[in-house]
Amino acid sequence: DIVIIGAGPGGYVAAIYAAKHNLNVIVVEKGHLGGTCLNVGCIPTKTLVKSAEVYHGYQESEIFGVYAQEYSLDMKRVITHKDEVVKQLRMGIESLMKSNHIEVIEGIGTLVDNQTVTVQGENADYHLKAKYIILANGSKIANLPIPGISLSFVLNSTTALSLDELPKSITIVGGGIIGMEFAFIYSHFGVRVSVVEYLDNILSVLDNDVIEEITKLAQANKINLYTNSKVTKIELSINNQAIVFFEQNNQQQLLVSEKVLIAIGRSPNFEGLEKIQGLELLEKNKGVKVNEYMQTSIPNIYAIGDLNGHLQLAHVASHQGIIAVKHLLGIKETIDYKLVPSVIFTNPEIAYVGINEKQAISQGLNIKISKFPFNANGKAITMNKDQGFVKII
Repeated sequence: DIVIIGAGPGGYVAAIYAAKHNLNVIVVEKGHLGGTCLNVGCIPTKTLVKSAEVYHGYQESEIFGVYAQEYSLDMKRVITHKDEVVKQLRMGIESLMKSNHIEVIEGIGTLVDNQTVTVQGENADYHLKAKYIILANGSKIANLPIPGISLSFVLNSTTALSLDELPKSITIVGGGIIGMEFAFIYSHFGVRVSVVEYLDNILSVLDNDVIEEITKLAQANKINLYTNSKVTKIELSINNQAIVFFEQNNQQQLLVSEKVLIAIGRSPNFEGLEKIQGLELLEKNKGVKVNEYMQTSIPNIYAIGDLNGHLQLAHVASHQGIIAVKHLLGIKETIDYKLVPSVIFTNPEIAYVGINEKQAISQGLNIKISKFPFNANGKAITMNKDQGFVKII
């Protein structure tokens, strides 16, 4: 009944939901079950966040009357723990696939027409026919045409998750969600961190008071921020150090560090789909165009998750998968994207739901804002976590 290309949070949830409604499902996956989120995204990153939090906690333990005379960081063990967490969750998905009688084919799935998917496997090729096809191709790391970006000391958000030897210093290119999460991780591990951001502020999608607060906390954690800065090239120095050149206020600047991390986000993985006759793409190659039911311009083909240009969040992909399957079952439900919650795992974390103050003002809404600081909250003070605030618009 259904062939699903991609077994990330969108694809595997759609498959399970379809199987529970007595549909025959085949899932095609070129990598590991769980997609970006489980293997090289949300889960491994949050595992590192926890390790960094524990290590950083020892540095503040005397506040609570706890004196740790000796403690150290074993980065190899940190990465091993991360791998164990990922493996455990991946095995859970494998078990769900088996218990729901979903066939998983390993290989590169390619959409041929509105009813055909070919799969190039390691040991065999497959030719699949289906009434419905769900594209859950996911995303890939966005690319920047920066000279020197392919040098050996330059990391991306995937390779950084396997770095089992900490550098003494790192320059992060990009002050968005990925960049700032890694900035706090490395800072708590004791690495000297610099962040170079093209826009005027880090985490620029947030409200100005939130940006101001997290900027202050980043600086308190000795994270050096260089905003309104455009990276022009990366080079290797004579003593094997990374040199990041950037322009700030029409002046050439440079930073020297052991490693460089490129953290500029992800882009939809739609290669080959532009060849499919009748399949409409979004402008500037931002993904596959869908309606409110995740239906593409070809009625029996659906596109979910990072591929369709909506929010790049695992829980959004999962919900979109269910919406797509419901629609092909004849049930019409939609998603209100204003109700999607998000969290940025800086320290402290930033959690939000609904439209923010910037968006409300731009829409001309008549709003009232109420704020309460954590430094007036008893529980926050007992935890020594009194930075930040709650804000209701």
